[in-house]
Amino acid sequence: MYPTLQAFADTAVSNYFASIIVLVDGDTPEAVKSPFFYGSANQAIWTSSDNLYFNDGKVYSTAQGPAWVTKSYGKWSYTWNLNVAALTSVDTTKASKTIAGRSYYDLNGRSVAVPGAGVYIQVTRYTDGSTTATKVVR
Repeated sequence: MYPTLQAFADTAVSNYFASIIVLVDGDTPEAVKSPFFYGSANQAIWTSSDNLYFNDGKVYSTAQGPAWVTKSYGKWSYTWNLNVAALTSVDTTKASKTIAGRSYYDLNGRSVAVPGAGVYIQVTRYTDGSTTATKVVR
């Protein structure tokens, strides 16, 4: 997140604009060759195309070609359209899996159709029957 004036530090608009992606030197949206960073204010939701995934503040690619990353914050959203020119991940388990569906659960284990503000568990089901669970903070 970029520094903001204290008077605007916790407003929806400043948090929306503080959530960005940062490509490494030499990369452009038309030619992404390295993992890149995403900065996130509290309650920002990040989603991506199937050939990208988020891990520890970075975005990695599993396949070349067109890709997108979207940030959502309240009623606002913005999508970056990218072209992956080189793989940034050698994790074949992620590269070879196809997502069958995603579901969200609150911390009490209740299923949630559309997560609101708070902490949720996102469960991703793959067509091979495996699942992964990740924490989502909105």
